[in-house]
Amino acid sequence: MGLNLKSQKILYSIIALTMLGSTLMVYLPFWNRLDMIYRFWDGPHYAYTAKFLYQVPDDNPMRIFNLPSTYYASHLPMVSLLIRLVAVFAGGNYFLAMLIAGTLTSIVAALLFLRILQVYSLVHSPGWTAFLFCFLPPTWLVYHSVGASEPLFLVFCFASLLAYKGKQPWLIVLFIALASWTRITGILLVPIFAVLYLRERNWGDLTKILIAGLALPLLFGFYYLSFGDFFAVLHGHPEKLSHMSPIPFTPFLRRLSDSQTVVEYVIYFYLINALGTLYFIKRNTALFIFCSVFYLFEIFHAHYHISRYFLPLMPFTFLVAFDSLLSNKAVRWLVPVLVIFCYLYVWNRIPNNLAPPEFFQAVDKALHG
Repeated sequence: MGLNLKSQKILYSIIALTMLGSTLMVYLPFWNRLDMIYRFWDGPHYAYTAKFLYQVPDDNPMRIFNLPSTYYASHLPMVSLLIRLVAVFAGGNYFLAMLIAGTLTSIVAALLFLRILQVYSLVHSPGWTAFLFCFLPPTWLVYHSVGASEPLFLVFCFASLLAYKGKQPWLIVLFIALASWTRITGILLVPIFAVLYLRERNWGDLTKILIAGLALPLLFGFYYLSFGDFFAVLHGHPEKLSHMSPIPFTPFLRRLSDSQTVVEYVIYFYLINALGTLYFIKRNTALFIFCSVFYLFEIFHAHYHISRYFLPLMPFTFLVAFDSLLSNKAVRWLVPVLVIFCYLYVWNRIPNNLAPPEFFQAVDKALHG
């Protein structure tokens, strides 16, 4: 039985406040030195592009690293545009606007995830699972608290799944475009929904989804106007291409020479996400295809930080697929301990992934004089 309107409002308010609180907790050790949060990669890049909107001067801060101005093309526009909008209300402080924008989109992502849990009838207690989403997985706790594209990207992914459930294909097209202008992997939503409509023999809606594939050419056209280079997103950050490999599970293969602990972690990570994806094979076709496409792409994505790139899947492959375990009464008593460990991970991770002081100072000077 569904909740009444008043109970729904209370539940949504609790989840919104929990997401806000989970983010503020991340800041506690850095409250008197928020520059450490501002400096977490790739925050300075998004703040910089928010002000200059890809009209990057030749004397931009990336010259410190001998990298071209087209490097900024790899940081797609939607996050920067949102930060620029929020900066109007943040007194022109782009770094503060960056954190506010990330926090707001994280709250929206949590609320949309809660709605997905409800309308798709995925778990025993949607409120509990949405509560866990505010803290888990640990990598998500990091990236919904710093300057990053993940929160906004999940907003568009979740919104597209809700639009599919609501039979609103043009909204799906819109959310695919917005996701593709947030992270390049947003274009994976095209084959996801194309397969779904192909299964339904819904040729009209399939055609609409294929139109969403124009999102990337439009983005590249924008970059041509900004940088004079249609493929600036690739030329400015060529190592992104080197992360792709025709050999699956390359991050795992490359780590065979690492410590056995690291290799074992990678094995478990691939395995958990594979099991979580297979969980949906007979339970929910839309989510099975969603997780499968992202999983298949990521096993050819040879990046060392695989937990970050699997974030679009993990609300489903971990929190939903393992709901019977995570909702167990005994496990619930252990969640506070798990959350503490998550924060210990986050508080250690942030100081170890910072932009160099001289680079951050150059960005800060360019943004705020």
